[in-house]
Amino acid sequence: MLCNINSCARHKLGKLIMHLKTILICLLYICSSHCFQVKAQTSKWDGTHEKINKGIGTKTDPFVISKASQFAYLCEGYEFEGKYFLLQTDIDLGNRAWTPIGAFESSPFKGNIDFNNHCIYNMKVSGERAIGLFGYICNASISNLVIKSSQAEGVNLIGGIVAYAKESDINNVTSYITVNSTGGRASVGGIVGTCENSHISNVFNYGSVSNNDKEQHDNPRTNAQIGGIVGNSINSTIEKCGNLGKVNAYSVMATAIYSAAGIVGNATSNSIVRYCFNKGDVSCNLRYVRWYNDGTQASVSGISKGGTPYSCYNTGIISGCSYWSGSYASITSTGGCDNCFSTWSINGCQADSYTCKSEKLNGIKISIDELNTIGVIKILNNGENVFVKDEYPYLNNGTPYINDNTNKDSTNEYSLDENIYEEEISNFFDITEIPVPTNSSTTNAPALDITEYGTSEEDEEYQNIVDESSSNNIDNNMKNKET
Repeated sequence: MLCNINSCARHKLGKLIMHLKTILICLLYICSSHCFQVKAQTSKWDGTHEKINKGIGTKTDPFVISKASQFAYLCEGYEFEGKYFLLQTDIDLGNRAWTPIGAFESSPFKGNIDFNNHCIYNMKVSGERAIGLFGYICNASISNLVIKSSQAEGVNLIGGIVAYAKESDINNVTSYITVNSTGGRASVGGIVGTCENSHISNVFNYGSVSNNDKEQHDNPRTNAQIGGIVGNSINSTIEKCGNLGKVNAYSVMATAIYSAAGIVGNATSNSIVRYCFNKGDVSCNLRYVRWYNDGTQASVSGISKGGTPYSCYNTGIISGCSYWSGSYASITSTGGCDNCFSTWSINGCQADSYTCKSEKLNGIKISIDELNTIGVIKILNNGENVFVKDEYPYLNNGTPYINDNTNKDSTNEYSLDENIYEEEISNFFDITEIPVPTNSSTTNAPALDITEYGTSEEDEEYQNIVDESSSNNIDNNMKNKET
């Protein structure tokens, strides 16, 4: 009898210890996400330029930028070919007039700069040339940057980060820049205006991107490309990217040909767009002011116009209006999109006959809830491990997110590392017991029969197996402790 009492006491004590561990782990999890975050030191720019005095510019001993004035030194027009830079501070540009690094096509920036997951605030750049944090770059690399509370305004060549990138690499960048152009022959992108023979990966845009050609001018034909990530892609690869900002184009000119898209406004046939998602609304409104049916055309895409897009999804509202002529609205306007999904929130305005109705161009029609299932994600991944199911606490509002832990922006939806204490919590805490808030971003898209790929019921069955396995492990551990 005494043994039974002791056994029961040990069992209760074990349960108490497990609950205490659960509470402790949850507190550590919350503190790691909020309490213990130390804001990086910020250097505010005073408008001056200062030479960099640390490092020799090699890959192993890069030039170290520790002041805003040293970062501004890069604007002086030197190419810095083959040189390496490392940022060691956040930078506040103070809304002072910024001159793009590599402002002229004749002397582009040719260095390699690692922003070391630091943040730039309050950039304000405007003008008629190549506009962005960088103007022209060539054989360069830009990585690990977050930029917020900033504006880029220009005419025909604008990118939030880079206006024109040639044979360059841009990786792990998050932008909240508001980008706007007023030209009728514009290439405008949230990250890059035009990229040629370049590689863009792991970049995310949250800022609005717009082109507003409101004034009539002498150009016989206006032609503009506007994209959430890239305006115009030439022989380039854009992968593992996401746009969450609005993309809008507007022109009053007759004979205007505009293309607007969530990822790439216009892409050449040998450009590749893969493993990307768009959640921003995309619209292209062209208003005739001269005569009827003079060739005005709006091409509006969730992912891209042209190129070779595959393994992408779109949940943004796609709308196009030419008041008297054709509106082409789809997920991709030419060539089709393999392994792609869309909520089909598409409006063709008055020219509804031009709104694409085929899954080849629009992607498979799906609801947001279905999109976030294991079966659909397997199709999107196409044998790779790029997209991950979004679970509570939601990182991407209940839609698949890109599996990359290199972005360190503390306020980005992707900053929360779902792997923190994941193993420990799964052993003691059933996450399914947490009340899940209603997902407000649902759509009315008809249900898709995806039973052959795996349904939400299959996901639930999988979770039950995991829970049962975890429960058995705990019971076995308790039995071992008792013996």
